Amino acid sequence: MQKHHYLKILLIFLSIILIKSDLYPYFSTNEIEPHPGISYMGGRMAWGDYDNDGNLDLVVAASTNGILSGTRFRLYLNNNGTFTGFMPPEPSDDISGSVAWADYDNDGDLDLAVIGWLLSSGQITCRVYKNNGLGGFSGYIEPLPGWGISGTMVWVDFDNDGDLDLSVSGDTNSGLIFRIFINDGSGSFTNHTDPFGWGFSGNYSLAWGDYDNDGDQDLAMAGTTNGGGGALKCRVYRNDGFGNLSNYVEPEFAWGVWFTSVAWGDYDNDGYLDLAVMGQDVTTERLRVFKNNQDGTFNGYVEPKPGWGIDSGSLAWGDLDNDGDLDLAVSGYDGSTRRFLYFENNNDGTFNTNEIEPEPGHGVSECPVTCGDFDNDGDLDIAAFGFETFGVYWFRVYKNTTNVVNNPPNIPAGLKAMDVSGYWRFSWSASSDDHSDQNILQYQIAIGTNQSGRYDYTSDIIHYPQGQVNIGNVPQGWKGSTCYYQSKIPVEKKAYWKVCAIDSALKSSGYSGEQIAQIINIETNIENCLENVIMTPNPFNPSKSKYPYVTFFHLPDDIKITIYDILNKELNVLRAPDQNHRIRWDIKDSDGQDLPRGVYIVHFKDGQGRTRIQKIVIQR
Repeated sequence: MQKHHYLKILLIFLSIILIKSDLYPYFSTNEIEPHPGISYMGGRMAWGDYDNDGNLDLVVAASTNGILSGTRFRLYLNNNGTFTGFMPPEPSDDISGSVAWADYDNDGDLDLAVIGWLLSSGQITCRVYKNNGLGGFSGYIEPLPGWGISGTMVWVDFDNDGDLDLSVSGDTNSGLIFRIFINDGSGSFTNHTDPFGWGFSGNYSLAWGDYDNDGDQDLAMAGTTNGGGGALKCRVYRNDGFGNLSNYVEPEFAWGVWFTSVAWGDYDNDGYLDLAVMGQDVTTERLRVFKNNQDGTFNGYVEPKPGWGIDSGSLAWGDLDNDGDLDLAVSGYDGSTRRFLYFENNNDGTFNTNEIEPEPGHGVSECPVTCGDFDNDGDLDIAAFGFETFGVYWFRVYKNTTNVVNNPPNIPAGLKAMDVSGYWRFSWSASSDDHSDQNILQYQIAIGTNQSGRYDYTSDIIHYPQGQVNIGNVPQGWKGSTCYYQSKIPVEKKAYWKVCAIDSALKSSGYSGEQIAQIINIETNIENCLENVIMTPNPFNPSKSKYPYVTFFHLPDDIKITIYDILNKELNVLRAPDQNHRIRWDIKDSDGQDLPRGVYIVHFKDGQGRTRIQKIVIQR
């Protein structure tokens, strides 16, 4: 009898465990408090590996509650999946506002921008703290000295020159404004642009993404404005590639929201960014994902949970279940209660309406939510803080416990550099991944123009915009099987470059080997040419013979033969002739890929410095 009693207790205990594990299908019940006893609301936070140790650190600028109340600006240090303390980026003052990481000076470490309210003076500020590479910051610069703003900001390469510009929007105490500070490439901001002449109000939101796949960043915004009548807005402004945001489309005609958050993400894996929008319109709370129509317009929307919406919170895209598509995490107020949950993507253009709560029964508003793999186990964890109920805030990191293995994408291959209108274009073959579709993979290209290993044109440091998944500086979808980045580097300048791929769970492939792009000055002095050196057959047709050969009638000393394409890119160096005084050319590039049809240049040089140039035509 007693044995059956113990068995019954054991079954009840196991059933409780099963029920609880069903409530927490992907996240640990033991959430982490980066700062026990301290909680936040009303500000922002961002993931970033500021000390380059391979672990994502977490910066917060917000109002606090708990054992110490007030305003705090804190950087929480990640030590292999645990938080071991914090440091204030600004030791002399605290700030509540918006924060964003970026290697804005392209020196190989993450710098930190912050806007908002200074605790000591009650004044607003706009600052960029420069990472000194030694575990701290060497002061800050003000993009516009003495000027400040309270609102939101996002780093973006607005003018496509390789460095990151700073876009800000909010209240300057003298009116609402939207402004872009232009990075001059030397660690300073010497210019700015106000594209609209007005700003956003009403708890607005903005996000950058190349939604029309034309190679530049477009702007999504929602909220109310102090221009154009002040009505509720939801618009996407198209970048014309020349620094103008003059034209816009409305995902839904004459519709808008406030108390809002917007975020770009390719949720249907078609290679085009879709737009998630939450907020309150004139009647109720909304949550919608507008589908990109691939022609600069939107093709209606889906509601992750039909008829349900949310405001006063935030959105974050991320592949939370490692199945290769983007899920949507949301927080805020749904009209009756505060919520914190996410919707799984069904990979058919819809979402599972049975939302998942990382911590059932607990929700927050006035809060940011952001995804990042802080414990480096291959899945996305979620950080959130905010206001749960009167007098109760919290600040927590939820560890993802999915058992689906996520391997990194393949390192990009087939790297090439070519001259396009006098500037270097860098291209590579699209990577593949164990679970992410090629269309949703993204890339980070690092480029330097001074020396090997120094990437001063575009940084090799990846930054994570808060709430976004379009990380990296090259979206893939619009390029098919070949991806490319068009630079503004003149081809007369040598360039060092490498590239990595990033999957839907933000896992990186690691970088390719460094490549060098340079124009070769081919010698053309035919007065001292080599005689009796020919390329046969010429033209060459692979369907008629297997290889072309370099043939010598009299073998020169120390012959060196180099083959270039018509853009003067070096393809092969041939050195060792066979017993018949011939050298075979495999008509492949340096990556082993078959060369296309066209004209190629064969450059001969012997040990005495004598040269000869021939052309060979490949027919296919």
